[in-house]
Amino acid sequence: MGASGGVGYSLAKQFVAKYVEVTALQLAPHSIRMNAIHPTNVDTQLLHNDLIYKAFRPDLDNPTRQDAEAAFPAMQAMPIPYIQPVDVSHLVAYLASDESRYMTGLNIRLDAGAMLRTPPI
Repeated sequence: MGASGGVGYSLAKQFVAKYVEVTALQLAPHSIRMNAIHPTNVDTQLLHNDLIYKAFRPDLDNPTRQDAEAAFPAMQAMPIPYIQPVDVSHLVAYLASDESRYMTGLNIRLDAGAMLRTPPI
C-alpha cells in the first residue's frame, strides 16, 4: 500500500474530513456551505492504470484491468468493483442545489459501504 501512496492518501482524506468540519463552522455565519464527498473507487483513469492494478494484485507480476477488477469488490460491502463518475456528479449537483441549502459540514461517503467494511484509522 505504501508504494501506491496509500498511507499519504489516507492521511489526506482524514485532513479533508476535519477541514470540512472546521471550515463549515467558520463559514456558516456567512451562509456559505462546506461539504465533502468521499467516493470509493471511481471508473476513471485514476483507477485504471498499472500502479493501481499492481496495488490490488501484488500476487501478479503484470496484472491487467481484468485481474484488478476481480479484486476491487473486496473494498466495498456492496458487490461492485467501482462506481461511475456520474454517481459522483449527481451528488455534486444535489449539494450545489437549493434542496441542500442547509447541509453543511458533512463528509458524505459515496462508497458502496467501503467504510463499513474498513473502519477509518
